[in-house]
Amino acid sequence: DRSLLKANLGMLLELGQADSSNVYEKDFEQLFLVTTAEFYKLESLSYLSQNSATDYVAKATKRLEEERDRALALALPSSTEGPLQNIVETELIEKHARTLVDMENSG
Repeated sequence: DRSLLKANLGMLLELGQADSSNVYEKDFEQLFLVTTAEFYKLESLSYLSQNSATDYVAKATKRLEEERDRALALALPSSTEGPLQNIVETELIEKHARTLVDMENSG
């Protein structure tokens, strides 16, 4: 449930601000970003091995849009949103750019 997740993230942010403990950054943000990178690494490899370059690019574009929308809906702080977008772009596009260009019928 997205509203429950948003409330929990807000609680972590507020707790950190209330006592300067940075609960969100220390206990959530880094683990979230590392886990997200691993998820997109595995997903991209799987999808790339089973689809054409055109289909892969469409999927990657959709995933980028989904992450932007999710970041807005969850009101993620900019300290998370920027790195999150970078992770998605790196794992879905940058790491596979040469492979996509070299794929048969990639145009």
